[in-house]
Amino acid sequence: MRAKIAAAFIVLIGLSGYAWGASDPKLGIHLQQLTSTDDTFYFRGPINIQYRLTVSNPTDQPVTLRRLELSTLGPGSYSLHTGSSPVTRTIPPNGTTSITLSAWGRSAGGYLRSQEPVNVRGVAYFEDAGHHSFVKQFLENFRP
Repeated sequence: MRAKIAAAFIVLIGLSGYAWGASDPKLGIHLQQLTSTDDTFYFRGPINIQYRLTVSNPTDQPVTLRRLELSTLGPGSYSLHTGSSPVTRTIPPNGTTSITLSAWGRSAGGYLRSQEPVNVRGVAYFEDAGHHSFVKQFLENFRP
C-alpha cells in the first residue's frame, strides 16, 4: 500500500513539474564573446571580457529579463563568476534584443593557456507579462 502511495506521489510531482515548465516561453538565448584572448599574452590576473547577449522572444507577449549570472565551468583560458546582477531589459513580442556585457574574469596566465576553450554557463531570470517569473539556463563554448 505504501509503495502505491509513494509511486502515485512521485507521478504527481513529475506531472506538476512538467506543467510548470510547459508554461514557460521558449526563448532563444545566445551569448557571443566579443573580445578574444587567442593572440594575447596575459599575465596571471584580472582581465576584462566583453560579450553580447541576444534573447529572442517567439511569443506574442513581452518578456522582461530581470537578473543575469555568468560563470565558467572547468578549466580554460580564463575563469569568470559574475554573481547575480540586476538587469531590466524587455524583449518585445516576436522580437529580439541584444545587450552588450562587460565582466572581469581571471586569466590563468601564459600564451598556451590563452588558447584553451572556455565554457560559460548563464542563468537568466525572466518575468512575463502576467508577472510570472521563470529561469532559463544556457551554456556557450568559446574557442579562441
